Parts: sequence; C-alpha cells; structure tokens
Amino acid sequence: MVSFKWGVSPTVLPERADFFVTEMTNYIKTGDKSFIVKYNKALSQLNPENAKKLEEQFKAIYKKVMDLPLTPILKTDGEGWKRFSTKRMGKTTEINQENISYMQDKTIKDILDFDVVNRLRGSAIAGFFKDGSLNLPEFDFFEELKLDALEVKEHVSLKEQQGERGEGRYNIKVGEGYDSHFSCPFPTNDGDKVANKKKDALTQMLGTDAPYRNDDVETNIKVEPIKYGFDVLEKTINNMNKVPTSETRLTRVEEVNGEYEATGEQLPLDAYEPIEIAVAEEDFDNRNQKMIDEKIIILDGEMYQYRKKDTTGRKDKVILEFGQKNPLTFIKENKDIFERIITPIVGDISTVKTVEIKAFIRTKKGVSSTFSQDALSRRKKLEAGNEDINTYSMLKYKNNETGEVISVEDYAELEEEEQVNYTYFYDELTPAEIVTISSKAYRTKEKDANDEYGYITEDAFNALRRAVASFDIESITEEDLKEKAKKTLSEKKELLDSYEPSLQVMEGAEEGKPNIKTTKDYGQDTYKTNEVNSENIKERFKEAYVDVDLVITKHGFFNLNPFAKTSANRPMSKHANRIKKHVRKLKRNIGE
Repeated sequence: MVSFKWGVSPTVLPERADFFVTEMTNYIKTGDKSFIVKYNKALSQLNPENAKKLEEQFKAIYKKVMDLPLTPILKTDGEGWKRFSTKRMGKTTEINQENISYMQDKTIKDILDFDVVNRLRGSAIAGFFKDGSLNLPEFDFFEELKLDALEVKEHVSLKEQQGERGEGRYNIKVGEGYDSHFSCPFPTNDGDKVANKKKDALTQMLGTDAPYRNDDVETNIKVEPIKYGFDVLEKTINNMNKVPTSETRLTRVEEVNGEYEATGEQLPLDAYEPIEIAVAEEDFDNRNQKMIDEKIIILDGEMYQYRKKDTTGRKDKVILEFGQKNPLTFIKENKDIFERIITPIVGDISTVKTVEIKAFIRTKKGVSSTFSQDALSRRKKLEAGNEDINTYSMLKYKNNETGEVISVEDYAELEEEEQVNYTYFYDELTPAEIVTISSKAYRTKEKDANDEYGYITEDAFNALRRAVASFDIESITEEDLKEKAKKTLSEKKELLDSYEPSLQVMEGAEEGKPNIKTTKDYGQDTYKTNEVNSENIKERFKEAYVDVDLVITKHGFFNLNPFAKTSANRPMSKHANRIKKHVRKLKRNIGE
C-alpha cells in the first residue's frame, strides 16, 4: 500500500485502483494533461521507496486499462463510429458486420497496431503494401468453390465417311456448335458467383467494399496430353453396326451436261398409280438408252429416277456413349493436375477468373520428324524432281577476294576490320552438313574447364526427353525402389536441363511471316484423332490420350490501390490518431 496526494486530495493505492482506472481511461479519451501532471507531482513528493511502489501500482493499472475493450472509446466519436460500423448498399445503409466483428476482441493497446488503425481509417489495404508491392493473402479458391459437383458436357460423335469405301469407317467429330469433344467448368464458369465470394473475403479482410471493374479477357493454357483409357458402351458399337434398310423412291431429276441431277424431293412409288408407272416404263419413244440404263422415266412431263432412300439404316452420326471410364471420371482422376496449374491464377483475390476445361480425345500417338529426317527428306524429294519443295539453307560468309567460305561462328571471331572483307549468303545444306548439324544439335549451357561446349546428338537428346516423360514413379509400390527411381529421374532431368539447342531455323521469311524454330521443336510427340470402326473402337479408346486446354476467363478485377481513399473515414482517422497519441504518452510515462 502507498499513500500519496492526487492533486490536493490525499489517496491510497491499491484501494482506489478503480478510481484511477477511470481516470486513466478518461485521459485516453480526452487527453487532459492534468492527469500526467498530477502523476509526476505525486512521484516527486514521495521518498524513493514509496515512489517506486507508486510506479508499480500505476503500471498495474496501466496494464488493466490496456486490456479494456477498445470499442467503447471509439464510439465516443459518433460520426466516425457510424461510418465505420455501417456500409452503403446502393441507396440504403446496413450494419457493417465485418468491421464490428473485427473490433470485437480488440483492446485499447491494439490502437498501436498499424493494421487496426488502417482498418479504422477505411484504408486497411495499405497494411498489405510492403516492399513496393501489394501482398494480399491467397484466396482459397477450391475451398470456397468445391469440386464435388463437376458438370461435364459431352459433345463427341462418330460420323461415317462418305461413299462405299467409307462404309463402317467413322471419324471422331466434335458435335455441331461445340469446339471440343467434352468440356467442364472447373468448378464453375459463373463469374458473378466468384466475384461475390472474393468480395465477401475482401470485405472481411479490409472492412470496406473494394470497387469492382468488369473485364473480359480469355487466355489458354495447354496441358501435356494425358493418357486415359475410356470405356465405350456396346450400344455405340451396335449403332455402328446397324444394317441399313431402304426402299425405292422416285426422285425428280434434270439433265445437266449429259448427267441427271436431282432437283426435288424423293416421292414414294404410290404417289402415282401402278398403271401410270407401267406406261412410263414402256414409253420407249421418249426414253433413250441412257435413260433406260439409269432408270429414268417421264411422269406428267417431268423426269424421275428410281433411287434408293435409306429409311432405317446406319445413322449418319452415332453418339459416342461411355461406360464407367468416361469424361467425368477423367477430370476427377486428374483434377489434382489441373488444380495445381490454375491455383496461382484463380487464387489472386484481386481478380475474378473462372476456368473451363476443353478436352480432345486423341487415338494415336506418334513422333514428328527430327530436323535431320525432315531436311534429308526434303532433299530427296527435290532430287526426285519435286521442284516445289523447300530445302534448308545455311547462312555463311564468303571472302570477297579469295572466295574462302567460313561459318557464322568463324565470322564472329574475326576483327571488325576483317569482317568488312566478307559477304553473307545462304548455301543449301548438303546431306553431310545435315548429318553434322544433327550430331551437334544440342550443346551444354556452360563451358567446361577447357572453355569448350559439350555436344549431344538429336537422337540422344530426344531419347533422354522421352525417357523423362515416360518415367512412372507412382506405379512403383516398394518405397526403397521408389526413392531410387526418384533419384534417377532427378539426375535425368538435371542432365536434360543442362543442354540447350545449338541450331535456329527460320521459316516463312519470304512471306514476311518469319517463324524461328530450334532443334527442340523437332522430334516431338504428336497426338492425332484417327478414324475408328466397330472392331477397333474399344481398343483405340482404351489407349487414348486427352489433349486439354484450360480456358481462363477474366471477368473483372477489384481496384485495390493502397494510395486511394486513405482517409475514407476522416472523423475516425482523426479520432484514432488522438487515442493512439494518448496511449503512446501513457506508455512512455507509466508503461514500459
């Protein structure tokens, strides 16, 4: 216990602690300087021992006051609190529950927190501006928008090829009006739904509504084709195997350049009486041999031809129907891949983006020609007399006096005064040069100890690339073997990454549309959609690949400028600054 004078009135602590809690709280509200003056005067009138006891008592009171709720003090500024605790919704005003909830557990000491003050000011976004950029928390897109109810639209059909040779041979087609074999919003293409989710999250985070701007931008991300075995129902095969039935019809025709072309609809034979048809068939005076051969008769002065009409036969298009392994199971089984790719894109809380998966079924995997294969093939065709074929040429330099021809690399090593003696030209590649280029198609990114590059052939690089791509670690069940496999794969990837193409190929320059390729663009895996029939369709789809496009649509964005509207709530901003100032002074004089 310590006795002292508070102003002119004697008092004692800790018995009067509640009184001083009130006094200190009032000081925080008003900033009345007499509180600090009285405290310092009280200390000066005590001996060192009692002065220390008084300091300890006030420190305890200070700690208690700092742990009091902040909200009652904030409410002392009516206008500021009104703006903080409400929000405009069109022409009406409603409670800003996010702000009220945010302040619920805040105590007086939290007024020294930068983020709290910014929230009160209506500029909480400034608290996320660090090191020259805005660093907002990621939006948990796939938590907020579950993948449980994926809706896949299938629009793939089988179209029978034309003519007798095409019978029973079907092309895998995209349904009319669609641009993929199947598609799926992942998990939604509702931009408004995503915008509302992100708006709620931002309001929870900032306490204010961020302005939203509409946008409409679409981008594509291609995914490496994924191997997948589809089940094709027997119903599909039965429809492919339907035997057509037909009946004879009368088709109105006209003679055009010696040929009979249909000009009207097909009519059933009972459109005319049997006797009328019989008379027309016996009218050899008006029917020449060609008409007889092509079964042309004349009825009512018009020429008609007997033609078969398919009435119940094989459908022109057969809808492809899947079994247990279908487009939906494909997306569900590979959703982790797609989620991993797009999470950084849709996780940006400031933008509203949706994703749609568009997929194409490929039934054949192949490999494109390597550079050397393509170059040698072109030369062979040219030598065989195909003058329209374009061959590869190499840029070289020729000495204007001696006629000496040197490579681009050697030219680059010359001094500038020597280079003026050379003129560049393009020289058609010889078979030997093609083989030499292929043998050094890739070089190491770094030089060795002898200041030289290492080289690897096209075939060796492509073999290494395919080995890495086909490495299936997940199929290994034994953990020790799996770890060894991971190490091997890592080493192969490191080796692959240590090389870069040493050749550039320019195409289309003469058309004004130059396209630069490297040896890496050759010898690539290719995926095609081949024709199928009832006998091989099951096998083809069991060994299929799916070519996936992730279509990203940007619907809009939130304007989160940390320097805008920094005093959106000016009354509360001033009020909060005053409270913070008074708390800081207490901290210096009484607190730590």
